[in-house]
Parts: sequence; C-alpha cells; structure tokens
Amino acid sequence: FKAKKGESMSSFRQKIVNLFQNGTKKIIPYALSLAAAVKDHSYAGIARAIELNYDKIYQGIKLIDPSIEWMLNRQVSIVGRHQTTANRGVIIVDFTRLEKSKDAQTPLTTWDRDGRRNGTNNGYSTAFCVWTNGKITIPLTFCFWENRLSSNEDYVSKKQLTQDLILAVVAKLGYLETIVDGEFSNYDMLKFFAENRLDFTARIARNRKVSSLEGESTQLQQHHALRLVKNQKSRTMAAYLAGRIYDFTAVRQKTRNGKSKIVYIISSSTRLAKEHVKIYALRWEIEKFFRTTKQSLGLEDCQTQKLSGIVARIVAVNLMYTALEEVKILKKLSSPEGVLRVLRSKNDLDLNHEYTDLIETFLCF
Repeated sequence: FKAKKGESMSSFRQKIVNLFQNGTKKIIPYALSLAAAVKDHSYAGIARAIELNYDKIYQGIKLIDPSIEWMLNRQVSIVGRHQTTANRGVIIVDFTRLEKSKDAQTPLTTWDRDGRRNGTNNGYSTAFCVWTNGKITIPLTFCFWENRLSSNEDYVSKKQLTQDLILAVVAKLGYLETIVDGEFSNYDMLKFFAENRLDFTARIARNRKVSSLEGESTQLQQHHALRLVKNQKSRTMAAYLAGRIYDFTAVRQKTRNGKSKIVYIISSSTRLAKEHVKIYALRWEIEKFFRTTKQSLGLEDCQTQKLSGIVARIVAVNLMYTALEEVKILKKLSSPEGVLRVLRSKNDLDLNHEYTDLIETFLCF
C-alpha cells in the first residue's frame, strides 16, 4: 500500500466507511468510529468524523445485538495472550458514573453520588472489571447499579454486584488477586474473599481497629508498628481483623498540593511493604481506563434512550480500548492516546494505514 498524494480521507476513516456499508458485524465499525471521532461522539458526530450519512450510521448501529457474555469470553481469550507464569496479572473492580440529563428516563439510569462533580446526578452507576499486568489493561465485563428508589424490590447492593463480577471473571480466568477501593474493605467483603479463597488488596480506613499478633488492639493510625519515621515510605505488619490474619501497610503519599499523607492498605497476601504498595498502585490502571474512554472514546456520550444502545456503546468502547492497548504494546508507546493520535492524523497516511491494519486485526480477533 502506498498512500496517494493529496488523498482526502485517511485509511482509517475509509476502512470504517467500508465496514459500515459492507460488513456484517457492525460492532467492529462502531468501535472504530469511536476512535475516529475527536470531540463529538454522538451518532451525528461520528457521521461527520468519517464523512458518512447519518442514517447509514444509525441503521448500522441499530443492527448490533450486544452480548456482555460474548464480550467477556472474547476478552478472556485476549488476556491469555498476555499472561505469563511469572505475572498472571490481577483483576480490578470499581464503579464510575456515566452522567445523563436529569430528566433522562432510559432504563437503569439512577441518581447517585458523582465524585467528579462532588455531588449527585442522574446517570448510569456502572461497575467495571478489568485485568492488568501493569503493562496492558483489558476491560472484561461490566454491570449497572440502581438505587433503592429506582430498583424497588429488585435492589442489589454495590457490594453484591462487585462480588458477582469477581466470581464471573474468576470462573473464566481462575483465581487471581483482586484489587478494590476502600469502599469494599468492609466485613462482608472480607468474609466473601475468605470463603471463596480469593486473595485481595484494598485501601482501608485509618480508624479501623485491628489486633496485633502480640495482642495490642488499636486503630491502624495509632499502631506503633505502622508509624513511619523520617523519610520512610511504607511499613507493614500482620494483625487480626474479624478473626483472620491480614497484612496491613502504612504508605506515605504525596497530595496534589505537595503535602504528604499516610494511607493504609489491607491484603490477604504476605509481602514486603514495598510490594504491597506496588500491587495496590495497579488500581490506577482502571482510573486511566476511565479517563481515556470518557475523554477520547465517548463512553458517556451515547444519546440513545434504549438500554441495548447503552450496552452496545460500552461493549464497543471496551473492544476499542483493548485494541488500542495491544497496539500500544506492539509499538512500544506510553499510552493508548498515542495510538489514537496516529489514527486520527492525516499527515502520514502510510503510518495511518499501518496502524489501521493493526487495529482491525486486533478488533477482529
């Protein structure tokens, strides 16, 4: 392939147009189109980005019959390519808000707290489970949470949904360590991990009382074995909580204003303090996933009023993010945004064509 001088449309955009017009599996061009659109990820924005009639886009997307189970099986097979005996990776579960208008009546929208807005809003409270080995992150599955008012008698807690996601994934991937936020280091979750013989690492409140092996019962923040001195960055001790022994680690962190604070980690695994810090730091990978998919792939910009349309958007976003991550690794780039810049560029059509072929190969796996 040799790009023609003055060619108006990149190979990437032309590939999407061809797949929308002639392809049978519309989820593939839908995923690709989310990467082509730069700011506006509505159906109209996608149509403008790839220079295709709006109706062609809309009718193509309507044909998609999304399956979360299909996506999980597909993603698990991709994880298998990146697991090694030395590094089997971890799974991370966390919730994020996909904001909708306050009057939106789409099924499963619910009012919930949004940490970004420091308040509550209407939208989808979505739990994601991803796998990562620290180099590549692959989204596996997701589900929606509704508050008691929205769900009525069908209410399911975030804790239960988290447990369901973990069990669904370990049934496919085997027993991997799970990383969760401090919201899920409560007694019920500790019991869940113990009963299912699952290792986990989580943030834990500084005022949680534990009993040391020597019998000292006190809050983590007051325990002498976790006091950091001078420039010490972390320290670990073993102690009892709810009748079981865990590792507890104090970690000195820098805040955004340059000051330091001490946070605490609980883990069912026995490690050196610096290893606990390294493992929990992997939780940042899901935050990077949320940032990229919201800012660059239109995760929360779907305008459909049908639940199937929302599910199709999330599945397409997950597939596209995975392909970007795989090309990132292959091309030794630092982030999936680096791949997006090449795909969206019209300056080097030969490179654009090379990356387009790679993306399509990974998407069609």
